[in-house]
Amino acid sequence: MKDAMQPSHFLYAIKLKFYFIMRIMHTCFSKKNVSISLLAMFTIVLMIACKKSEGDVQLPPAISYKQKVISVPVDVALIPVRPDSTGGPITEYNIQPGLPKGISINRANGVISGMASDTLTPTRFVVTASGPGGAASDTLTLAVGTIGFNYGTSGVFTFEKNSTELSATPISPVIVAGTFNQFFVSPSPDSLRIKTGLTFNAQTGQVSGVPSQLTSTTEVPTPVTFVITGISTTNKAASTTISFIINDKKPALTYTFSGSFTVGTSVGSTLLPTKLSTSGNIIKYRLAPGSAALPAGLTLDSLSGQIKGIPTEAANLSVTVRAINTGGFQDVTVPIIIDATAVAPKIRYMMSLFSGNVIDTIAPRIESGSTIYVTKQDSSFAAVPINLNPVLTAGQAGTYTITPAFVSGVANENLSFSSGTISGTPGKFSTNSNPTHTVNITNAATGGPAGTFDVNIVANTPFFTYNSLNPSLISNIFYFVQGQAVDVANGSYPGFSATALKASGGAGVVSYAAYPLTASAPAFASTGLTFDAATGAISGTPTTSTYNFTIYSFWDYAIVGRKADGSFTTYKIRLKIYRTAAEWGS
Repeated sequence: MKDAMQPSHFLYAIKLKFYFIMRIMHTCFSKKNVSISLLAMFTIVLMIACKKSEGDVQLPPAISYKQKVISVPVDVALIPVRPDSTGGPITEYNIQPGLPKGISINRANGVISGMASDTLTPTRFVVTASGPGGAASDTLTLAVGTIGFNYGTSGVFTFEKNSTELSATPISPVIVAGTFNQFFVSPSPDSLRIKTGLTFNAQTGQVSGVPSQLTSTTEVPTPVTFVITGISTTNKAASTTISFIINDKKPALTYTFSGSFTVGTSVGSTLLPTKLSTSGNIIKYRLAPGSAALPAGLTLDSLSGQIKGIPTEAANLSVTVRAINTGGFQDVTVPIIIDATAVAPKIRYMMSLFSGNVIDTIAPRIESGSTIYVTKQDSSFAAVPINLNPVLTAGQAGTYTITPAFVSGVANENLSFSSGTISGTPGKFSTNSNPTHTVNITNAATGGPAGTFDVNIVANTPFFTYNSLNPSLISNIFYFVQGQAVDVANGSYPGFSATALKASGGAGVVSYAAYPLTASAPAFASTGLTFDAATGAISGTPTTSTYNFTIYSFWDYAIVGRKADGSFTTYKIRLKIYRTAAEWGS
């Protein structure tokens, strides 16, 4: 035991030091000053002694072995089993009872390794870690026999969320010795599925499926670990561990604002990032190392990535914003221009199938006075809604108005205007329709100059259509079967002819493209089908179905057909894909 743990020794040491100090001070100082000097020296000695006593206090060790059951064949090297230490310092590890011949514990770090030369029935061992602050222990079970398996050298597998590699190639146990006919996962197969989205095959020990659950919601990847026990044909058991790290998709984003700001006027919500469809969930935003500082008055929200505030001085610079998740990070350059005085707001339009989307557009950027192509509605079931979303390229916009107003009703333009966005399902454009309009834009800065945008609409009748040639179906609907070629009949599934699967008409159209029109619809290529960009023809074999929980839903796609002069029209097709031919048409 240390002196600090025995009060009488401690006080004696203090008294002895005090006695010698008094003798020295009595000799060196006058009687007038000695009492003051002695008091000061006594205080210093006492503080030093107490500080030393406090420094002697140490946290106790805390250890844990993730692999609680260790099973290894005779004459096969054991994959090192390492402890996790989360407490105070450790000076030595010990294990009781003694390990079998060939297996040892590293007394410095607690790693158990080696190669056993004799068999050992399952035996419990207690590992004790000792340190200045005390001791801690953990219990393991070790068996050495003629059977064994593992899941590779490390047993740790890292995947990206919703990746598909395990669908084709499951993770299989590596049989070191023996023959196994049954496997168990601990805590349970349900725990594996809930924590990872993966499934466990009790006959083969294979792990497969789609890793759909993140193993960490922080920016640091964290594994989840399971114990797999195999039962041999000789009714012997062996166990190993398998761990999974499931990371999110790497961040993918952009800042779409390309205008400028004015000193003394709030930047509003214009500097908010747009997360792309290929991105995972973004956990945190920060300025990247080496980035310029934000202009005075602006701040970066670490959760939303929004740059906000009221700039207090003119600037013309770029900052680099870093978006982070378990999949990694992406750095995005954000130009920021702050004018000392307000400039007139200027916009361009981007045409999209969705409101507010200025990334995945179906037309090139549209500048003031350029042609805006829309498709006259030939039938309500095949009409495609459009959204013309404004993008500022200079200044700051206040409010938007349009003159003259759009004429409502399906016989006319049938478009609406709100906050600068032109949207709706275009009508038939009768003689009451006006193809030219002006968008008026006020300045967000008080007293700043206004801006305008000239709208020039050209409405075309559809260049092409689709006809599924099935009397019982609406002409733009296709019913397919998962795993069944679309043009081959099978049981109740009649198959579709090449004519039915191809765009009809299309004179002058030089290219076709397919865009998901509903949020649930994946990219067309992800269905397993092939879309011919030259003819608009659909072919191939669906690899998935549109079954959703208890019902079959439709996946809608907008088909865009373009001519050489840049004009285009749109047409909606609908897909319903059944799981089996027996269900087709139900």
